Amino acid sequence: MLRVVPKVVDVERRRRDVLEAVWRVVERDGVAGATVRAIALEAGASTTVVTHWFRNKDEVLRAALDLSHHRIAARRARHMEGRSGRDALAEALRQMLPLDSERKLEMQIEINVWLRALSDESSREVHLASHDRSLQLLQRLVEESMSTGELDTSLDPRRTAEGLLAFVDGLGVDALVHPDRVSDERQLLLLEEQLDLLAPAR
Repeated sequence: MLRVVPKVVDVERRRRDVLEAVWRVVERDGVAGATVRAIALEAGASTTVVTHWFRNKDEVLRAALDLSHHRIAARRARHMEGRSGRDALAEALRQMLPLDSERKLEMQIEINVWLRALSDESSREVHLASHDRSLQLLQRLVEESMSTGELDTSLDPRRTAEGLLAFVDGLGVDALVHPDRVSDERQLLLLEEQLDLLAPAR
């Protein structure tokens, strides 16, 4: 008698495929185009499979943001390898700015989640978790830069990290909305000038 072996489904791999499809659809069609139907078509799956993980647009966006954060962390780790002090701090901040097409897309997704966070508790929690992780990283790098004498030792590391995060968030939004005024070069220049303000007095 022929025994039928049930097909083994790699659930995590399938979810990853759907997440990657979310990313490609957002990249191609924008956040507005990231419908469940479009994602299913991109992933080569049924809408039932997609709705197994994402019940609505908010969940799709949060999933895209989660994938974005993983990409940012991996890229930042690569670029920060071997760096220390102010150099590492500057690189971490550069990775948060929309300086290429990938980072522009990441910020677009982030902004959409910010807007939803105004009225959606789940989106607010996702945003706060990401915000706190960035703050912890920047605070550690500020403290390291202070210990090497590259930043003023009288600074409050936490408040300084909060100020830098607010600075790159605002600068990034300006760059997306006014690319003709805030070029990649200007973003980098303004960032360096901001860090210069935190250097020890000469």
